[in-house]
Amino acid sequence: MATRIERYGHEDVIYGDPDALLHVTNRVWLLGNAFHGVHVHPGGTLTTSGIINNWLQVDADAVCYTSGLIHAQPLVAESGLLDIRGWLTIARLRREQPGALLLAVGARYNDHVLQPDGTLTPRTDNEGGEAPEVSPRYRIVSGGREPVLASV
Repeated sequence: MATRIERYGHEDVIYGDPDALLHVTNRVWLLGNAFHGVHVHPGGTLTTSGIINNWLQVDADAVCYTSGLIHAQPLVAESGLLDIRGWLTIARLRREQPGALLLAVGARYNDHVLQPDGTLTPRTDNEGGEAPEVSPRYRIVSGGREPVLASV
């Protein structure tokens, strides 16, 4: 799919799939997939519902909101924010995550779904996926095979 970028005031909307690592320095809406990864720089804000593959880095004072699929090892710097309403598929998270990595109730972590009580339960066939925007969030405090979650 060809990539098209349109500017609306101080926001960019990217249609399609960028053919290289996507660098976000301002407010960007990605209506496609970032198969080569994403780097959200300080002051940048990314909102996406597509796939982020290979690489996801959110720097200090940067934000990434996603309701799609993240198939990457996220790195969130101190004062950075990654808000996941979709599906995070990785073998395990880093033990230390200096920034805020939030998972919405109803979102998927590998083959598990986050429940309202903060537990991750095995996913059934029709459970999990995109959580509503208003879903409560849990912060991933530490990674590993079974992440430790805390209510926000």
